[in-house]
Amino acid sequence: MKRTDSNSTFGEKTGRQSGNTAAMIPRVVSSLCGERQARRERKVTSELTALTPQLSKADWQHIEEVISQLPDIDAARVVQLYNRIMADEYPIDAERIAEKLLALESALDR
Repeated sequence: MKRTDSNSTFGEKTGRQSGNTAAMIPRVVSSLCGERQARRERKVTSELTALTPQLSKADWQHIEEVISQLPDIDAARVVQLYNRIMADEYPIDAERIAEKLLALESALDR
């Protein structure tokens, strides 16, 4: 007996024998996982939208102005530093980093 009705257990025309459902399980599970991921993404997006403050046009213009004044990123320098760090050739001064973090933290508390 073949299932060909569109209202089958898996919601599709299969044309397969009813005893051969094991081959369909991975597709069904994959489909359910995809739906679950999509629901999570919609939930996160709606939560972020609720938390995002509504900015005026003047605020956006100010933000764009500040961003335009930032220096360009030197991609070659970034790659060079990354390679040096990965090769353990870049000296890391933990004390200096700690001092900078503390200074940043105090500046944010003001």
